Amino acid sequence: MTGPKLNERPGTRATLRGYHMSASKARVVLNLIRGEDITTAREILAGTTREAADVIGKVLASAVANAVTTTRCRPTSSSSPPPRR
Repeated sequence: MTGPKLNERPGTRATLRGYHMSASKARVVLNLIRGEDITTAREILAGTTREAADVIGKVLASAVANAVTTTRCRPTSSSSPPPRR
């Protein structure tokens, strides 16, 4: 039996697998919404014309749904994680 994972940050997350897009293209869009609250991030993604914005919007919706399910919090009170330093 394995022990707890100590290298993961606390909080809710969603992962996208199997989608063929370069990390640099996705990173451009992720940098736009990193550190923003959910409402602002959705608005930014809606106004972005890049293909990655649609995919990242779906992952953001999944992360919000995961947060609501696991922590029983309301979607308006949750926010994206703080920016990396």
